[in-house]
Amino acid sequence: MLISLIFGLLLQFVLSCELTAKRQLVEQRDRLKAETMVVLVQNKNGNGNGTYHFNDGRVVLSVIGQVTNYEVQLNSGRTFIFKHK
Repeated sequence: MLISLIFGLLLQFVLSCELTAKRQLVEQRDRLKAETMVVLVQNKNGNGNGTYHFNDGRVVLSVIGQVTNYEVQLNSGRTFIFKHK
């Protein structure tokens, strides 16, 4: 009984660590996708306001004064906002 309890707790701990690592990898992947989409919009000479569509989501570009705002909305539901001067 005691051994199964210890094994269960150890298994729960290991699974928790694995899930945390998986979540972090997904978050890093989504951020990298968002940053890549912004770079692609910049390379397309995206200087004015507009929306750019990609397979993984879209980038809404808006220029306010000398600040360029990039709002990336991924199909996964996550949103990232980048500002460049």
